[in-house]
Amino acid sequence: MLKLWDRQNGIIRQESGMFAGSDKVSLLFPARKIFRVYTPATGMEYFPDRDFDHVSGTAELRRTPESRIPFLSEDELRPEKGSPCFPEPDAIAVSGTVDGRLLRFDNRNFFAEHQFCVDYAAEKINFDPDLSPQHDRLPRFREKLKGGKRSTVKITLIGDSISEGFNATSFTRHEPFAPAYSTQVCRDLEDRFRVRAELRNLAIEGSGCQEAESNPDRWRTPDTDLYIIAYGMNDFYNMTADEFAAVHRHLMALARTCSPQCEFLFVTSMTGNPLWERTFPGKDREFASAIRKFVQSCGSCAALADVQKVSLMLLERKSFYDLTGNGVNHPNDFGHRVYASVLAGVLTETPYL
Repeated sequence: MLKLWDRQNGIIRQESGMFAGSDKVSLLFPARKIFRVYTPATGMEYFPDRDFDHVSGTAELRRTPESRIPFLSEDELRPEKGSPCFPEPDAIAVSGTVDGRLLRFDNRNFFAEHQFCVDYAAEKINFDPDLSPQHDRLPRFREKLKGGKRSTVKITLIGDSISEGFNATSFTRHEPFAPAYSTQVCRDLEDRFRVRAELRNLAIEGSGCQEAESNPDRWRTPDTDLYIIAYGMNDFYNMTADEFAAVHRHLMALARTCSPQCEFLFVTSMTGNPLWERTFPGKDREFASAIRKFVQSCGSCAALADVQKVSLMLLERKSFYDLTGNGVNHPNDFGHRVYASVLAGVLTETPYL
């Protein structure tokens, strides 16, 4: 699994950015040296002075007037009224925004082709989301990981389109074919522990936690070692945080009627576009807080992958458009690496961030 950064040498690989309504992009860290700026989805590579300017020791890239790096104007980010909206097949927008205007949307490759990646050496990596150690959680799963080549760990993932893999370029079948977060996590487990990680990805586009509650026979099995439960993005709009936590408690009970020894990794959701009513700011905080309290009450059989906490910290330094895969509520390849880093950090007890 490609780490987001290497703290030992200060190298960051493939950090994503996008000139969206601005000729400036912020990096996560002040850069001592820029190695490479490029768009993996198109194969384009960009050069200092010609395409961008950067002052050593700063965290800002500026687009030059003659730059070949893609740029989206404010008007392009907010399509005109009457543009085809999701779920139309040729949708370029979504409606239902806080200001009544449309938002740019694409579930295919539009954002990947308009974003770029930066490889650079940071002055220092100062990123500490303060994720709580969970060494005493998931004892049965951790024991199975010690089995090496003799062991198979069986993982069932339920969630929404993010967990299904949407807007990872492997999912959209587009260069550079980067894997979705669930695949990255399982590969990391196999590489690190030499086990076989058998993943059943049963996440469904457009679903929320109540769908799983209503259809338990769709996803529960008697041989699952670990359930990864990753909802939220499609639930913010139609239920309270307390109701959300209550459904998760019921999902745990439903799973254990089928596999009493199974354990659980609950995932808080990334933050969505603040201009869309369905991802209105603050909902992610309420839901994440409720899930943190719920997991804390569960004992050792459950652990927390707190993606929301990391997502918020990233957005203190970068634009939402640097990290989005579809413009509203999906991660891009870098965002899938964020998810994978948080989950793998919990499961392997290794600091990835």
